[in-house]
Amino acid sequence: MFNKIFFLVVLSALCTTAYSEEHIISQNELKFNPPIKVIKPGDTLTFRNSDSVVHNIISQTEEFQFDLGKFKPGMMRSLQFKSKGVVDIECTVHPSMKMTLFIF
Repeated sequence: MFNKIFFLVVLSALCTTAYSEEHIISQNELKFNPPIKVIKPGDTLTFRNSDSVVHNIISQTEEFQFDLGKFKPGMMRSLQFKSKGVVDIECTVHPSMKMTLFIF
C-alpha cells in the first residue's frame, strides 16, 4: 500500500512539473502587456522590461506578497506561482502601471 501511495505522489509531482509553463509579461510604454493574464499553479511569470526606464514590480495582494526590486531596461525577473488566486500587480515607480493575474 505504501508503494502505491509513494508512486502516486511522485507521479503527481512529475505531471505538475511537466505541464508548467513560462509566461512573459512585457513592460512597454509604461504598461503591462498583457494587463490581464491567466496562468495555472506551478507556472512561472517573467516580467521583461522592454521600456526605456526602470521598473519595480510588486504585489498588492496580501496572500501573494512579492517585490521584484528595481530593474533596468532589458532586464527580466521571474516568479513561480504555486497556489490558486488573484494577484493585483503594480509598478511602484509608475503607480498607473497595473495588471491582474488569475491563477487557476
